[in-house]
Amino acid sequence: MSKINMTISLHVPLPDEWEYRHKLYLDYASTIHNAPYGDNGVDGVWYMSEEWLRGMFANLQKNSPHNGNDYYAYILANGEPVGEVALMPRNDNLISIVIHAEHRGKGYAESALRLLCEKAFNEFEMPYVIDEFPPERITAERAFAKIGFIRENNQLVRLTREQFNARK
Repeated sequence: MSKINMTISLHVPLPDEWEYRHKLYLDYASTIHNAPYGDNGVDGVWYMSEEWLRGMFANLQKNSPHNGNDYYAYILANGEPVGEVALMPRNDNLISIVIHAEHRGKGYAESALRLLCEKAFNEFEMPYVIDEFPPERITAERAFAKIGFIRENNQLVRLTREQFNARK
């Protein structure tokens, strides 16, 4: 599939914009990679109540990695949500990216990772970021490598601020 010329941006959702996350995490094809991680059951689908999502989204606008809180944003392609990113300083600067299955293969992950790293390093002044996924996830491996992430072991990739800024 050829890449479509799109404007990619990150958008911290407003409290009433919780429905896209609900849709994203109820989609099996979009979240199956999460099956080995955490309390989301064996199928990767995360069952979040509307009440829980509303509470989470109510706090997003006042949270910032500047004060140790997590950063969460939708990935927008020409203003429409196609996935999400997160930056979790309370979890060893772990990052997360999920592209909805219907939007994969269009270059959104690489663009969104680049934007997230720009925020992490040059706005929030973090010294490094990490993510955890096995090397068998080939498309994730390629996208992270294009940004400059280095695989440290069978589960962990890392990128430092110096490595990221040297590649610009």
